[in-house]
Amino acid sequence: MNKMFRTLLTASILIASVSTTAFADNYVVGQDIHTQNKVNFNSSTMLASFTGVTDKVEGNANVDLKNLKKSSGEIKVMLETLDTGIGKRNEHMKGVLNTAKNSLAIFKLKALRTTLKTLPAYKTVVANASGDLTINGVTKPVTTLLNLTYMPEKDKSYRQGNWIHLTTNFNVKLSDYGIKAPGIIPLKVNDTVGL
Repeated sequence: MNKMFRTLLTASILIASVSTTAFADNYVVGQDIHTQNKVNFNSSTMLASFTGVTDKVEGNANVDLKNLKKSSGEIKVMLETLDTGIGKRNEHMKGVLNTAKNSLAIFKLKALRTTLKTLPAYKTVVANASGDLTINGVTKPVTTLLNLTYMPEKDKSYRQGNWIHLTTNFNVKLSDYGIKAPGIIPLKVNDTVGL
């Protein structure tokens, strides 16, 4: 029988511009009173399905709104803060993910491809993002679709600065990152998880 740890990872992240150069805007992961950053993982097992969630996300990006292909960035997720709603399961998950030694999942953007050269205001653009994902100290290439929405400052009393909202989801096979699914009960946990 094949043991799979199936996980779907979903991220909803808001980045705010902090400075502008002649070529690109520098952004950092931020939150405001209207939006919360959130990373979910969904795991389906033979016996149960559950979701872990955290808002402990850091990162930065360099985005050229006139030439998206020049974009770069890095997102870090604090894995030890994932909450599944059950304390014992959270502790067990931290052990499985080896968060005592490798507490971060890190995605480094290498390339952003889209049919559009510029990022229009208040319109969601789908882009193909490729980069490196590091989990448990192991780095693997990942390609995913990003939904990007650029929100330039309109009203300082509502939201100060320029913002980009990004969402994505993709599957992760934990065994590729040296993480072994618990084997107490055969088929208890799947090997692929979604982000």
